[in-house]
Amino acid sequence: MSNDDLIQHSAVALRNAIQQGELKALEVAEAYLRRLEARNPDINAFISDCREAALEQAAAVDAK
Repeated sequence: MSNDDLIQHSAVALRNAIQQGELKALEVAEAYLRRLEARNPDINAFISDCREAALEQAAAVDAK
């Protein structure tokens, strides 16, 4: 699934896909972080992105 496809799904749909093993949480986190990198310079919505914490938490979900 491409980055654009992932970010079009609801949080519930993404959670379900992760729980069913169709997606990895790390894959979803990385897609949203790429989107943040691409869009934030134009809209300046985030001061910091907590990238490392997000990736660590996603990896922990995938390890369960």
